[in-house]
Amino acid sequence: MASVFTCDLDFLSKFLGHQGASSKWLCIFCLAITEKLADIFHTGGVVPRYERRTLESFKQNYQVYVENFLNLPKNEQTNDARAAVT
Repeated sequence: MASVFTCDLDFLSKFLGHQGASSKWLCIFCLAITEKLADIFHTGGVVPRYERRTLESFKQNYQVYVENFLNLPKNEQTNDARAAVT
């Protein structure tokens, strides 16, 4: 079953509620951050290890999103507020 989901990473991102490869935290499998990936070219190709994501971490991150964005009044749910949380 895992191969069915991992063959279509775009679907898997959407299924998990991830914002995709253009987001700040671009990987659905680890906590690689976009700004740090450019450092690979400065370190001679040495790839740093990033903390792995788990289903539990997705749930925790969603709770933070709910508490710090979705629970805000509608007039305070701006793009800037969402970007600060995500």
